[in-house]
Amino acid sequence: MLLTVNEGHEETMRMSELASKVLLSNSGMTRRVARLVERGLLKRKQSTEDGRVFEVTLTKKGRDALETTWEFYQNRLQEVFIRFVSDKESEQLGKIFQRILDQIGGDEYRGLLKMGATDAPRRRL
Repeated sequence: MLLTVNEGHEETMRMSELASKVLLSNSGMTRRVARLVERGLLKRKQSTEDGRVFEVTLTKKGRDALETTWEFYQNRLQEVFIRFVSDKESEQLGKIFQRILDQIGGDEYRGLLKMGATDAPRRRL
């Protein structure tokens, strides 16, 4: 959910838009957001443009948590993934993913393409 909010304009997103993107009902979204607000990861406020609308914004703590989680995810994915492909295959996949991201404008996911050497042993299928 933090990643989805991060994709919004200025790290802000309407609650209804967030609910549709993460496939939750409005009531389910309200409960989830309330928990994240309690933890200090999101800030919920009324829209300045439309008083009937509520928006959520990432807090500094939320951005930090997202960055930490994203780095862990990247590292873990690389550790697991690199076991099954050769360096050449990894390079080819990186180029394919890069081409896809160029087409969809996925700047926030580009870190996933940094496939580097790890100590993880390779395992052939």
